[in-house]
Amino acid sequence: MQGLNELRLQMKDCRSCDLYRERTQVVFGEGSTEPLIMIVGEAPGEDEDIRGIPFIGKAGGKLDSILDYVGVTRDEVYITNSVLCLYPNALVYLPDGSSKRISQLAAEEYRGSVLSFDEQTETFIAKNVTAIHRNKLGNRKWLKVSYSGAKKNAQGIAGVVVTDDHEFLTDYGWISAYDIMVRQNDPYDHVSINIGPEAFNTIAYEIALGTILGDATISNECASLTFSHADNQKEWANLKARAFGISLNEIILSNRQNQWRGSTAAMRQVAYWRDEFYATGKKQIPSWMTESMTPLMLATWFCDDGYTRVRQNHGRPLAEIATCAFDDQSVDVLMAGIHRLGIESYVRKTGKQKQYNRICFTANETEKLLQLIAPYVPDCLAYKVPGQNSQGQLINDIFVHQPLQALYCRAIVEEASDSHYKNKTTYCLEVKDTHNFVTPGGVVHNCRPPLNRNPRGEELDACKWRLDLQISLLKPKLIILLGKIAMQQMNGGAIKGALSQFFPEKVGWKTYKVGGHEAQVMVSYHPSYHLRSPERAYRITLPHWQKVKKWVDGERQIR
Repeated sequence: MQGLNELRLQMKDCRSCDLYRERTQVVFGEGSTEPLIMIVGEAPGEDEDIRGIPFIGKAGGKLDSILDYVGVTRDEVYITNSVLCLYPNALVYLPDGSSKRISQLAAEEYRGSVLSFDEQTETFIAKNVTAIHRNKLGNRKWLKVSYSGAKKNAQGIAGVVVTDDHEFLTDYGWISAYDIMVRQNDPYDHVSINIGPEAFNTIAYEIALGTILGDATISNECASLTFSHADNQKEWANLKARAFGISLNEIILSNRQNQWRGSTAAMRQVAYWRDEFYATGKKQIPSWMTESMTPLMLATWFCDDGYTRVRQNHGRPLAEIATCAFDDQSVDVLMAGIHRLGIESYVRKTGKQKQYNRICFTANETEKLLQLIAPYVPDCLAYKVPGQNSQGQLINDIFVHQPLQALYCRAIVEEASDSHYKNKTTYCLEVKDTHNFVTPGGVVHNCRPPLNRNPRGEELDACKWRLDLQISLLKPKLIILLGKIAMQQMNGGAIKGALSQFFPEKVGWKTYKVGGHEAQVMVSYHPSYHLRSPERAYRITLPHWQKVKKWVDGERQIR
Protein backbone atom coordinates (compact mmCIF):
# COMPACT_ATOMS: atom_id res chain seq x y z
CA MET A 1 0.00 0.00 0.00
CA GLN A 2 1.65 3.19 -1.20
CA GLY A 3 0.16 5.51 1.41
CA LEU A 4 1.27 3.25 4.26
CA ASN A 5 4.81 2.92 2.87
CA GLU A 6 5.07 6.68 2.51
CA LEU A 7 3.97 7.10 6.13
CA ARG A 8 6.57 4.55 7.24
CA LEU A 9 9.33 6.49 5.49
CA GLN A 10 8.04 9.76 6.91
CA MET A 11 8.06 8.36 10.45
CA LYS A 12 11.55 6.86 10.15
CA ASP A 13 13.25 10.06 11.34
CA CYS A 14 10.36 11.41 13.43
CA ARG A 15 11.40 13.90 16.13
CA SER A 16 7.96 15.09 17.21
CA CYS A 17 8.73 14.30 20.86
CA ASP A 18 11.73 13.58 23.09
CA LEU A 19 11.42 9.81 22.66
CA TYR A 20 13.67 10.02 19.61
CA ARG A 21 16.59 10.66 21.99
CA GLU A 22 16.06 7.25 23.66
CA ARG A 23 14.99 4.98 20.79
CA THR A 24 17.04 2.78 18.49
CA GLN A 25 14.44 2.94 15.71
CA VAL A 26 10.77 3.66 15.07
CA VAL A 27 8.58 0.57 15.56
CA PHE A 28 6.02 1.36 12.90
CA GLY A 29 3.76 -1.68 12.79
CA GLU A 30 3.34 -4.80 10.66
CA GLY A 31 0.75 -7.13 9.18
CA SER A 32 -1.92 -7.28 6.50
CA THR A 33 -2.64 -4.18 4.44
CA GLU A 34 -6.31 -5.26 4.26
CA PRO A 35 -6.92 -6.43 7.82
CA LEU A 36 -10.22 -7.37 9.40
CA ILE A 37 -8.66 -6.49 12.75
CA MET A 38 -6.19 -3.82 13.81
CA ILE A 39 -4.49 -4.33 17.19
CA VAL A 40 -3.19 -1.30 19.07
CA GLY A 41 -0.80 -1.88 21.95
CA GLU A 42 0.85 0.54 24.35
CA ALA A 43 4.50 1.37 23.53
CA PRO A 44 7.52 -0.51 22.16
CA GLY A 45 9.58 -2.26 24.81
CA GLU A 46 13.34 -2.63 24.77
CA ASP A 47 13.22 -5.78 22.60
CA GLU A 48 10.82 -4.17 20.13
CA ASP A 49 13.02 -1.08 19.97
CA ILE A 50 16.05 -3.20 19.03
CA ARG A 51 14.31 -5.38 16.42
CA GLY A 52 11.78 -2.89 15.09
CA ILE A 53 8.86 -5.34 15.38
CA PRO A 54 5.83 -4.81 17.65
CA PHE A 55 4.76 -7.39 20.23
CA ILE A 56 7.69 -9.78 20.49
CA GLY A 57 9.02 -11.53 23.58
CA LYS A 58 6.74 -13.09 26.21
CA ALA A 59 3.89 -10.60 25.73
CA GLY A 60 4.07 -11.16 21.97
CA GLY A 61 3.94 -14.91 22.49
CA LYS A 62 0.81 -14.48 24.60
CA LEU A 63 -0.76 -12.33 21.87
CA ASP A 64 0.05 -15.04 19.31
CA SER A 65 -1.76 -17.65 21.43
CA ILE A 66 -4.78 -15.34 21.73
CA LEU A 67 -4.87 -14.80 17.96
CA ASP A 68 -4.59 -18.55 17.45
CA TYR A 69 -7.65 -19.05 19.69
CA VAL A 70 -9.58 -16.43 17.71
CA GLY A 71 -8.61 -18.20 14.48
CA VAL A 72 -6.39 -15.61 12.81
CA THR A 73 -2.64 -15.22 12.29
CA ARG A 74 -0.34 -12.21 12.49
CA ASP A 75 -0.37 -12.05 8.69
CA GLU A 76 -4.15 -11.49 8.72
CA VAL A 77 -4.19 -8.63 11.22
CA TYR A 78 -2.28 -5.36 11.55
CA ILE A 79 -0.37 -4.74 14.79
CA THR A 80 0.87 -1.35 15.96
CA ASN A 81 1.44 0.66 19.16
CA SER A 82 0.19 3.88 20.69
CA VAL A 83 3.72 5.35 20.75
CA LEU A 84 7.49 2.50 36.74
CA CYS A 85 9.65 3.18 40.30
CA LEU A 86 10.35 3.64 44.07
CA TYR A 87 11.59 6.51 46.25
CA PRO A 88 15.26 6.10 47.27
CA ASN A 89 14.52 5.43 50.97
CA ALA A 90 11.87 2.75 50.27
CA LEU A 91 12.54 -0.43 52.24
CA VAL A 92 12.75 -3.82 50.50
CA TYR A 93 12.31 -6.98 52.58
CA LEU A 94 14.94 -9.72 52.44
CA PRO A 95 14.15 -13.43 52.98
CA ASP A 96 15.44 -13.40 56.58
CA GLY A 97 12.91 -10.73 57.59
CA SER A 98 15.38 -7.84 57.58
CA SER A 99 15.13 -4.93 55.15
CA LYS A 100 17.34 -2.54 53.20
CA ARG A 101 16.70 0.76 51.47
CA ILE A 102 16.42 0.38 47.71
CA SER A 103 19.03 3.11 47.17
CA GLN A 104 21.43 1.09 49.35
CA LEU A 105 20.82 -2.01 47.22
CA ALA A 106 21.54 0.10 44.13
CA ALA A 107 24.78 1.46 45.61
CA GLU A 108 25.91 -2.09 46.41
CA GLU A 109 24.87 -3.33 42.94
CA TYR A 110 23.00 -6.01 44.93
CA ARG A 111 22.38 -9.31 43.17
CA GLY A 112 21.36 -11.37 46.19
CA SER A 113 17.84 -12.53 47.02
CA VAL A 114 14.80 -10.57 48.19
CA LEU A 115 11.45 -11.72 49.54
CA SER A 116 9.02 -12.31 46.66
CA PHE A 117 5.52 -13.71 46.11
CA ASP A 118 4.95 -16.74 43.86
CA GLU A 119 1.50 -16.24 42.32
CA GLN A 120 1.28 -19.86 41.17
CA THR A 121 1.75 -21.40 44.63
CA GLU A 122 0.59 -18.31 46.58
CA THR A 123 3.63 -18.56 48.84
CA PHE A 124 6.49 -16.21 49.73
CA ILE A 125 9.91 -17.30 48.52
CA ALA A 126 13.45 -15.96 48.04
CA LYS A 127 14.31 -14.77 44.53
CA ASN A 128 17.43 -13.14 43.15
CA VAL A 129 17.66 -9.56 41.89
CA THR A 130 18.79 -9.50 38.25
CA ALA A 131 18.97 -5.73 37.69
CA ILE A 132 18.42 -2.39 39.42
CA HIS A 133 17.17 0.61 37.43
CA ARG A 134 17.48 4.32 38.09
CA ASN A 135 14.95 6.47 36.23
CA LYS A 136 13.94 10.12 36.11
CA LEU A 137 10.70 11.03 37.84
CA GLY A 138 9.56 13.12 34.85
CA ASN A 139 5.95 14.25 35.05
CA ARG A 140 4.93 11.41 37.34
CA LYS A 141 3.93 12.00 40.96
CA TRP A 142 5.01 10.42 44.22
CA LEU A 143 2.22 8.56 46.02
CA LYS A 144 2.36 7.01 49.48
CA VAL A 145 0.80 3.53 49.60
CA SER A 146 -0.19 1.96 52.90
CA TYR A 147 -3.01 -0.15 54.33
CA SER A 148 -5.56 -0.34 57.12
CA GLY A 149 -3.89 -1.38 60.38
CA ALA A 150 -0.37 -0.25 59.40
CA LYS A 151 1.91 1.01 62.15
CA LYS A 152 2.26 4.73 62.87
CA ASN A 153 5.63 6.47 62.59
CA ALA A 154 7.06 9.99 62.53
CA GLN A 155 5.85 10.50 58.94
CA GLY A 156 2.33 9.28 59.75
CA ILE A 157 1.20 5.82 58.75
CA ALA A 158 3.90 3.37 57.64
CA GLY A 159 4.02 2.47 53.96
CA VAL A 160 6.08 2.95 50.80
CA VAL A 161 6.44 5.96 48.47
CA VAL A 162 6.25 5.08 44.76
CA THR A 163 5.54 6.68 41.41
CA ASP A 164 1.85 6.83 40.51
CA ASP A 165 2.23 4.23 37.74
CA HIS A 166 3.82 1.57 39.92
CA GLU A 167 1.70 -1.59 40.26
CA PHE A 168 0.75 -3.43 43.46
CA LEU A 169 -0.63 -6.93 43.90
CA THR A 170 -4.24 -6.66 45.06
CA ASP A 171 -7.33 -8.82 45.36
CA TYR A 172 -8.17 -7.56 41.84
CA GLY A 173 -4.74 -8.46 40.41
CA TRP A 174 -2.00 -5.95 39.58
CA ILE A 175 -3.22 -2.33 39.79
CA SER A 176 -1.28 0.94 39.65
CA ALA A 177 -1.00 3.12 42.75
CA TYR A 178 -2.98 5.86 41.00
CA ASP A 179 -5.88 3.57 40.13
CA ILE A 180 -5.95 2.23 43.69
CA MET A 181 -6.18 5.83 44.96
CA VAL A 182 -9.09 6.56 42.61
CA ARG A 183 -11.00 3.47 43.72
CA GLN A 184 -10.40 3.74 47.47
CA ASN A 185 -13.19 6.31 47.88
CA ASP A 186 -15.78 3.92 46.46
CA PRO A 187 -17.10 1.74 49.33
CA TYR A 188 -18.22 -0.91 46.83
CA ASP A 189 -14.98 -0.98 44.82
CA HIS A 190 -12.16 -0.62 47.35
CA VAL A 191 -8.93 -2.50 46.79
CA SER A 192 -7.05 -4.69 49.25
CA ILE A 193 -3.27 -4.97 48.89
CA ASN A 194 -1.16 -8.08 49.46
CA ILE A 195 1.09 -6.64 52.19
CA GLY A 196 3.28 -9.71 52.61
CA PRO A 197 3.38 -12.87 54.72
CA GLU A 198 1.68 -12.99 58.10
CA ALA A 199 2.48 -15.17 61.07
CA PHE A 200 -0.73 -17.22 60.70
CA ASN A 201 -0.57 -20.25 58.47
CA THR A 202 -3.65 -21.23 56.48
CA ILE A 203 -5.21 -23.39 59.21
CA ALA A 204 -4.46 -20.98 62.06
CA TYR A 205 -5.88 -18.11 59.98
CA GLU A 206 -9.28 -19.82 59.74
CA ILE A 207 -9.27 -20.81 63.42
CA ALA A 208 -8.48 -17.20 64.36
CA LEU A 209 -11.36 -15.80 62.30
CA GLY A 210 -13.75 -18.41 63.74
CA THR A 211 -12.57 -17.44 67.21
CA ILE A 212 -13.28 -13.76 66.50
CA LEU A 213 -16.83 -14.72 65.52
CA GLY A 214 -17.03 -16.52 68.85
CA ASP A 215 -15.50 -15.57 72.21
CA ALA A 216 -12.39 -13.62 71.17
CA THR A 217 -11.74 -9.92 71.69
CA ILE A 218 -9.14 -7.59 70.18
CA SER A 219 -7.48 -5.01 72.39
CA ASN A 220 -7.87 -1.33 71.48
CA GLU A 221 -4.41 -0.59 72.85
CA CYS A 222 -2.48 -3.25 70.96
CA ALA A 223 -3.24 -5.55 68.05
CA SER A 224 -3.49 -8.79 70.04
CA LEU A 225 -6.19 -11.45 69.94
CA THR A 226 -7.46 -12.72 73.31
CA PHE A 227 -9.72 -15.71 73.99
CA SER A 228 -10.80 -17.57 77.10
CA HIS A 229 -12.58 -20.82 77.92
CA ALA A 230 -13.94 -22.50 81.03
CA ASP A 231 -11.90 -25.11 82.84
CA ASN A 232 -13.86 -27.98 81.30
CA GLN A 233 -12.80 -26.69 77.86
CA LYS A 234 -9.11 -26.51 78.70
CA GLU A 235 -8.27 -28.90 75.86
CA TRP A 236 -10.06 -26.61 73.38
CA ALA A 237 -8.23 -23.54 74.69
CA ASN A 238 -4.90 -25.34 74.53
CA LEU A 239 -5.63 -26.52 70.99
CA LYS A 240 -6.13 -22.93 69.84
CA ALA A 241 -2.94 -21.87 71.61
CA ARG A 242 -0.94 -24.59 69.88
CA ALA A 243 -2.45 -23.64 66.51
CA PHE A 244 -1.41 -20.02 66.87
CA GLY A 245 1.89 -21.05 68.43
CA ILE A 246 3.01 -22.58 65.14
CA SER A 247 3.70 -19.10 63.88
CA LEU A 248 3.53 -16.82 66.93
CA ASN A 249 5.35 -18.69 69.69
CA GLU A 250 4.08 -16.13 72.21
CA ILE A 251 0.83 -17.60 73.54
CA ILE A 252 0.30 -17.01 77.28
CA LEU A 253 -2.18 -19.24 79.11
CA SER A 254 -3.12 -18.52 82.74
CA ASN A 255 -5.57 -20.36 85.00
CA ARG A 256 -7.67 -17.52 86.41
CA GLN A 257 -11.21 -17.80 87.81
CA ASN A 258 -11.57 -21.30 86.36
CA GLN A 259 -10.87 -19.94 82.86
CA TRP A 260 -8.06 -20.65 80.49
CA ARG A 261 -7.01 -17.50 78.65
CA GLY A 262 -4.78 -17.07 75.65
CA SER A 263 -3.41 -13.89 74.11
CA THR A 264 -1.42 -13.55 70.92
CA ALA A 265 1.41 -11.12 70.33
CA ALA A 266 0.56 -7.88 68.53
CA MET A 267 0.58 -8.40 64.76
CA ARG A 268 -0.49 -6.72 61.52
CA GLN A 269 -3.21 -9.24 60.72
CA VAL A 270 -4.94 -8.66 64.06
CA ALA A 271 -4.58 -4.88 63.62
CA TYR A 272 -6.43 -5.20 60.31
CA TRP A 273 -9.14 -7.34 61.89
CA ARG A 274 -9.48 -4.78 64.68
CA ASP A 275 -10.18 -2.05 62.12
CA GLU A 276 -12.64 -4.28 60.25
CA PHE A 277 -14.55 -5.86 63.15
CA TYR A 278 -14.43 -2.90 65.58
CA ALA A 279 -14.82 0.05 63.19
CA THR A 280 -17.58 1.53 65.40
CA GLY A 281 -16.05 0.45 68.71
CA LYS A 282 -18.47 -2.48 68.99
CA LYS A 283 -17.87 -5.85 67.37
CA GLN A 284 -19.61 -6.01 63.99
CA ILE A 285 -19.23 -8.47 61.13
CA PRO A 286 -17.75 -6.99 57.90
CA SER A 287 -19.56 -7.82 54.67
CA TRP A 288 -16.60 -9.75 53.23
CA MET A 289 -17.25 -12.53 55.76
CA THR A 290 -20.10 -13.71 53.53
CA GLU A 291 -17.58 -14.90 50.93
CA SER A 292 -14.87 -15.85 53.43
CA MET A 293 -16.78 -18.32 55.61
CA THR A 294 -15.30 -21.84 55.50
CA PRO A 295 -16.30 -25.11 57.23
CA LEU A 296 -13.34 -24.76 59.61
CA MET A 297 -14.32 -21.18 60.55
CA LEU A 298 -17.91 -22.27 61.11
CA ALA A 299 -16.78 -25.26 63.21
CA THR A 300 -14.54 -23.06 65.37
CA TRP A 301 -17.34 -20.53 65.86
CA PHE A 302 -19.85 -23.29 66.70
CA CYS A 303 -17.45 -24.84 69.23
CA ASP A 304 -17.32 -21.43 70.94
CA ASP A 305 -20.94 -20.26 70.77
CA GLY A 306 -22.98 -23.14 69.36
CA TYR A 307 -25.39 -25.42 71.20
CA THR A 308 -27.25 -28.57 70.19
CA ARG A 309 -30.30 -29.87 72.01
CA VAL A 310 -32.13 -33.11 71.36
CA ARG A 311 -35.92 -33.05 71.52
CA GLN A 312 -37.31 -35.76 73.76
CA ASN A 313 -40.34 -36.59 71.60
CA HIS A 314 -38.63 -36.86 68.22
CA GLY A 315 -35.03 -37.47 69.18
CA ARG A 316 -33.63 -35.28 66.38
CA PRO A 317 -31.09 -32.61 67.35
CA LEU A 318 -31.66 -28.91 66.81
CA ALA A 319 -28.68 -26.55 66.61
CA GLU A 320 -28.40 -22.86 67.34
CA ILE A 321 -25.63 -20.27 67.69
CA ALA A 322 -25.70 -17.44 70.19
CA THR A 323 -25.27 -14.07 68.44
CA CYS A 324 -26.46 -11.80 71.24
CA ALA A 325 -23.53 -9.41 70.78
CA PHE A 326 -24.30 -8.76 67.10
CA ASP A 327 -26.76 -6.36 65.49
CA ASP A 328 -29.25 -7.41 62.80
CA GLN A 329 -26.94 -6.45 59.93
CA SER A 330 -24.09 -8.56 61.30
CA VAL A 331 -26.42 -11.52 61.76
CA ASP A 332 -27.54 -11.18 58.13
CA VAL A 333 -23.90 -11.34 56.99
CA LEU A 334 -23.28 -14.44 59.09
CA MET A 335 -26.41 -16.18 57.81
CA ALA A 336 -25.38 -15.38 54.22
CA GLY A 337 -21.98 -16.95 54.88
CA ILE A 338 -23.64 -20.09 56.29
CA HIS A 339 -25.98 -20.17 53.28
CA ARG A 340 -22.95 -20.10 50.95
CA LEU A 341 -21.86 -23.36 52.59
CA GLY A 342 -25.20 -24.93 51.65
CA ILE A 343 -27.01 -24.63 55.00
CA GLU A 344 -30.17 -22.60 55.65
CA SER A 345 -30.86 -20.87 58.96
CA TYR A 346 -33.33 -18.49 60.58
CA VAL A 347 -33.28 -15.93 63.41
CA ARG A 348 -35.03 -16.33 66.74
CA LYS A 349 -35.37 -13.28 68.98
CA THR A 350 -34.77 -13.75 72.72
CA GLY A 351 -34.76 -11.59 75.84
CA LYS A 352 -37.61 -9.78 77.58
CA GLN A 353 -37.73 -7.16 74.85
CA LYS A 354 -36.71 -9.56 72.08
CA GLN A 355 -33.49 -7.60 71.74
CA TYR A 356 -31.13 -10.55 71.26
CA ASN A 357 -30.57 -12.71 68.17
CA ARG A 358 -29.90 -16.42 67.92
CA ILE A 359 -29.21 -18.18 64.62
CA CYS A 360 -31.26 -21.39 64.54
CA PHE A 361 -31.48 -24.45 62.30
CA THR A 362 -34.31 -26.86 61.53
CA ALA A 363 -33.78 -30.57 62.18
CA ASN A 364 -32.85 -31.24 58.54
CA GLU A 365 -30.46 -28.26 58.36
CA THR A 366 -28.99 -29.21 61.75
CA GLU A 367 -28.08 -32.61 60.37
CA LYS A 368 -26.32 -30.95 57.40
CA LEU A 369 -24.55 -28.51 59.72
CA LEU A 370 -23.26 -31.19 62.10
CA GLN A 371 -22.07 -33.38 59.22
CA LEU A 372 -20.13 -30.42 57.82
CA ILE A 373 -18.36 -29.38 61.02
CA ALA A 374 -17.91 -32.77 62.77
CA PRO A 375 -14.50 -33.51 61.13
CA TYR A 376 -13.10 -30.38 62.82
CA VAL A 377 -14.58 -30.83 66.31
CA PRO A 378 -12.14 -32.10 68.99
CA ASP A 379 -13.12 -34.95 71.27
CA CYS A 380 -13.63 -32.66 74.28
CA LEU A 381 -16.49 -30.93 72.42
CA ALA A 382 -18.00 -34.01 70.76
CA TYR A 383 -21.20 -33.45 72.77
CA LYS A 384 -21.92 -30.46 70.50
CA VAL A 385 -22.28 -32.75 67.46
CA PRO A 386 -24.46 -35.62 68.72
CA GLY A 387 -24.90 -38.52 66.36
CA GLN A 388 -21.77 -37.59 64.39
CA ASN A 389 -18.33 -39.12 64.40
CA SER A 390 -16.08 -36.36 65.68
CA GLN A 391 -12.89 -37.14 63.78
CA GLY A 392 -10.81 -34.30 65.21
CA GLN A 393 -9.32 -33.54 61.78
CA LEU A 394 -8.52 -30.09 63.15
CA ILE A 395 -6.20 -31.60 65.75
CA ASN A 396 -4.19 -33.39 63.07
CA ASP A 397 -4.10 -30.56 60.53
CA ILE A 398 -2.83 -27.73 62.70
CA PHE A 399 0.47 -29.50 63.32
CA VAL A 400 1.13 -30.12 59.63
CA HIS A 401 3.42 -27.50 58.07
CA GLN A 402 1.31 -25.02 56.14
CA PRO A 403 2.58 -22.09 54.01
CA LEU A 404 2.23 -18.65 55.54
CA GLN A 405 -1.02 -16.92 54.61
CA ALA A 406 -0.75 -13.91 52.33
CA LEU A 407 -2.35 -10.97 54.09
CA TYR A 408 -4.62 -8.62 52.12
CA CYS A 409 -5.56 -5.33 53.78
CA ARG A 410 -7.63 -2.38 52.63
CA ALA A 411 -5.40 0.00 50.66
CA ILE A 412 -4.76 3.59 51.71
CA VAL A 413 -3.12 5.82 49.07
CA GLU A 414 -2.40 9.54 49.29
CA GLU A 415 -0.24 12.07 47.48
CA ALA A 416 3.22 12.34 49.03
CA SER A 417 4.08 15.81 50.31
CA ASP A 418 6.35 17.73 47.92
CA SER A 419 8.18 19.21 50.91
CA HIS A 420 9.24 15.75 52.12
CA TYR A 421 9.78 13.95 48.81
CA LYS A 422 11.87 16.21 46.59
CA ASN A 423 14.08 13.56 45.01
CA LYS A 424 13.67 13.30 41.24
CA THR A 425 15.48 9.96 40.83
CA THR A 426 13.50 6.74 41.09
CA TYR A 427 14.74 3.21 41.71
CA CYS A 428 13.34 -0.23 40.97
CA LEU A 429 14.40 -3.87 40.99
CA GLU A 430 14.06 -6.64 38.47
CA VAL A 431 13.45 -9.96 40.25
CA LYS A 432 13.96 -13.30 38.55
CA ASP A 433 10.87 -15.36 37.56
CA THR A 434 8.32 -13.82 39.97
CA HIS A 435 8.95 -10.18 38.91
CA ASN A 436 7.91 -8.71 42.26
CA PHE A 437 9.26 -7.92 45.73
CA VAL A 438 7.85 -7.05 49.15
CA THR A 439 7.91 -3.56 50.72
CA PRO A 440 6.28 -2.09 53.86
CA GLY A 441 3.44 -0.90 51.59
CA GLY A 442 2.78 -4.23 49.91
CA VAL A 443 3.95 -6.54 47.12
CA VAL A 444 5.06 -4.39 44.18
CA HIS A 445 5.78 -5.36 40.59
CA ASN A 446 9.06 -4.82 38.78
CA CYS A 447 9.14 -1.49 37.07
CA ARG A 448 10.07 -1.46 33.43
CA PRO A 449 13.63 -0.73 32.35
CA PRO A 450 14.40 2.90 31.39
CA LEU A 451 13.69 2.23 27.68
CA ASN A 452 10.50 0.31 28.44
CA ARG A 453 8.33 2.88 30.21
CA ASN A 454 4.82 4.15 29.60
CA PRO A 455 4.67 7.10 27.18
CA ARG A 456 3.85 10.53 28.57
CA GLY A 457 0.86 12.61 27.54
CA GLU A 458 2.79 14.84 25.11
CA GLU A 459 4.35 11.75 23.50
CA LEU A 460 0.91 10.20 22.95
CA ASP A 461 -0.33 13.46 21.46
CA ALA A 462 2.61 13.55 19.04
CA CYS A 463 1.66 10.10 17.66
CA LYS A 464 -2.12 10.49 17.55
CA TRP A 465 -2.23 11.76 13.97
CA ARG A 466 -0.07 8.84 12.82
CA LEU A 467 -2.40 6.26 14.40
CA ASP A 468 -5.47 7.92 12.86
CA LEU A 469 -3.80 7.95 9.45
CA GLN A 470 -2.92 4.26 9.74
CA ILE A 471 -6.56 3.48 10.54
CA SER A 472 -7.88 5.52 7.61
CA LEU A 473 -5.40 3.83 5.22
CA LEU A 474 -5.89 0.25 6.45
CA LYS A 475 -9.68 0.50 7.01
CA PRO A 476 -9.99 -2.32 9.58
CA LYS A 477 -13.49 -3.39 10.59
CA LEU A 478 -12.48 -3.99 14.21
CA ILE A 479 -9.87 -2.18 16.31
CA ILE A 480 -8.71 -3.93 19.48
CA LEU A 481 -7.12 -1.70 22.11
CA LEU A 482 -4.81 -3.60 24.45
CA GLY A 483 -4.09 -1.84 27.72
CA LYS A 484 -4.76 1.52 29.30
CA ILE A 485 -2.27 3.49 27.19
CA ALA A 486 -3.96 2.37 23.96
CA MET A 487 -7.31 3.39 25.43
CA GLN A 488 -5.92 6.81 26.40
CA GLN A 489 -4.57 7.31 22.88
CA MET A 490 -7.92 6.53 21.28
CA ASN A 491 -9.76 8.53 23.94
CA GLY A 492 -7.63 11.59 23.27
CA GLY A 493 -6.53 12.02 26.89
CA ALA A 494 -6.01 10.42 30.27
CA ILE A 495 -8.77 8.20 31.66
CA LYS A 496 -9.71 7.99 35.31
CA GLY A 497 -10.32 4.72 37.07
CA ALA A 498 -9.73 1.12 36.04
CA LEU A 499 -9.46 -0.03 32.43
CA SER A 500 -12.22 -2.57 33.11
CA GLN A 501 -14.86 0.17 32.94
CA PHE A 502 -14.38 0.12 29.14
CA PHE A 503 -14.57 -3.67 28.73
CA PRO A 504 -17.26 -5.06 26.39
CA GLU A 505 -19.31 -6.54 29.23
CA LYS A 506 -19.69 -2.98 30.56
CA VAL A 507 -20.06 -0.84 27.41
CA GLY A 508 -20.10 -3.26 24.46
CA TRP A 509 -18.15 -2.45 21.30
CA LYS A 510 -17.89 1.25 20.54
CA THR A 511 -17.53 2.97 17.17
CA TYR A 512 -14.53 5.05 16.04
CA LYS A 513 -14.67 7.34 12.99
CA VAL A 514 -11.63 8.83 11.26
CA GLY A 515 -10.93 9.96 7.70
CA GLY A 516 -14.33 8.85 6.46
CA HIS A 517 -13.82 5.33 7.85
CA GLU A 518 -15.84 3.78 10.66
CA ALA A 519 -14.68 0.81 12.76
CA GLN A 520 -15.85 -1.01 15.84
CA VAL A 521 -13.61 -0.82 18.92
CA MET A 522 -13.05 -3.38 21.71
CA VAL A 523 -10.92 -2.84 24.82
CA SER A 524 -9.15 -5.61 26.75
CA TYR A 525 -6.11 -6.23 28.93
CA HIS A 526 -2.61 -6.00 27.48
CA PRO A 527 -1.00 -9.46 26.99
CA SER A 528 1.59 -8.60 29.65
CA TYR A 529 -1.25 -8.63 32.22
CA HIS A 530 -1.84 -12.29 31.34
CA LEU A 531 1.76 -12.97 32.33
CA ARG A 532 1.40 -11.20 35.67
CA SER A 533 -2.06 -12.46 36.70
CA PRO A 534 -2.82 -15.41 34.39
CA GLU A 535 -5.84 -16.88 36.19
CA ARG A 536 -7.65 -13.56 36.65
CA ALA A 537 -6.78 -12.34 33.15
CA TYR A 538 -8.06 -15.57 31.61
CA ARG A 539 -11.31 -15.47 33.58
CA ILE A 540 -12.05 -11.85 32.67
CA THR A 541 -10.89 -11.74 29.04
CA LEU A 542 -12.08 -15.13 27.77
CA PRO A 543 -15.58 -13.71 26.97
CA HIS A 544 -13.87 -10.84 25.08
CA TRP A 545 -12.00 -13.19 22.78
CA GLN A 546 -14.93 -15.59 22.44
CA LYS A 547 -16.94 -12.68 21.02
CA VAL A 548 -14.09 -11.76 18.65
CA LYS A 549 -13.83 -15.38 17.49
CA LYS A 550 -17.57 -15.50 16.75
CA TRP A 551 -17.34 -12.17 14.93
CA VAL A 552 -14.38 -13.38 12.81
CA ASP A 553 -16.26 -16.56 11.84
CA GLY A 554 -19.25 -14.46 10.78
CA GLU A 555 -17.12 -12.06 8.71
CA ARG A 556 -15.44 -14.94 6.88
CA GLN A 557 -18.80 -16.40 5.93
CA ILE A 558 -19.81 -13.02 4.49
CA ARG A 559 -16.58 -12.80 2.44
